[in-house]
Amino acid sequence: MNSRKPQKGVRDKSAERQVGLATLLQSSRFGFTKQDIAQRIPGYGDPQSDAFNRMFERDKVELLAAGIEIEVFQPDPFDQNEFKYRLSKNRNFLPELSFTSEEARYLALATEAWRSSPNQEDARDLRHKLEAIGVDVVPQESRIDVNLSINISDVAKAIKQRRRIKFSYQKPGSDVSEEREVAAWGMAVRKGNLYIYGWDKQRDSQRAFNARRITSEISQVGAAQSYEIPEHEPLMMVTPQDQAAATIEVELDIALNHGHYWLRLPHEVVSSSDAGVRIKLHLADYPQMIHRLAADAPGVAVVAPAVIRARITTHLEAAAHAF
Repeated sequence: MNSRKPQKGVRDKSAERQVGLATLLQSSRFGFTKQDIAQRIPGYGDPQSDAFNRMFERDKVELLAAGIEIEVFQPDPFDQNEFKYRLSKNRNFLPELSFTSEEARYLALATEAWRSSPNQEDARDLRHKLEAIGVDVVPQESRIDVNLSINISDVAKAIKQRRRIKFSYQKPGSDVSEEREVAAWGMAVRKGNLYIYGWDKQRDSQRAFNARRITSEISQVGAAQSYEIPEHEPLMMVTPQDQAAATIEVELDIALNHGHYWLRLPHEVVSSSDAGVRIKLHLADYPQMIHRLAADAPGVAVVAPAVIRARITTHLEAAAHAF
């Protein structure tokens, strides 16, 4: 607001005065006279003095440079000597926020999709704001879930700055992670999975990476503006093969009063009894679900495939040895 830098340890009284002036003038649509301003804002002094006028005019210029325009008007058309000052809401404030019903629904769905991610606090804040302006809560049957282990804001910032990112990545069918350095072009959601796509330095080609298979923190490397994003981003580079590689069909025995999480997912009932139910379902990116399946044992037992049973056994044995 004020281009002059105050000395270290010295309060910038002009900046304080200008903030106070802007706060006062936006508090009432009826406006304030110079006398009102002098009485309410410390530092102005006598409103009839030349010093007041110089200071007031200088503050108006500083506020205008900051994008805050002060409106001058005459409240009484028959009194040509009285002027008042106020901030015009139309000139200095954003218009009221509004959405079409379709836009509001998509935003509400988005807050649900990110509720289990590192961005869940932002999603919750957005949901509260949407509810405050009258957006209906999303029905349970319409909810979607994108369960993430990364902070998408870090990736978005790197893409905006055109800085490469580095992370460890576990390919489908592999038990080890490899380091990747990527010039990220964008992110896309496909069937509940978030993908980061761009140019893979190690493979020297375009690649898409399922965020659930990233096994490390994402860090930025190199200088900003170090690459260009193609004019036509290949969003469809996330192929059906990529999606299929991240899913597997599992068969679960779920005891009575257990496994509520798994029963909420889309599934096929194989058989049921008084003791429980056996279901089939497709898990997206199953390696990340091993911990949950292990935590739900023995109330939830994996019947098939054998590779999932073996991984859960290994996980539980490692946990037992830790104690």
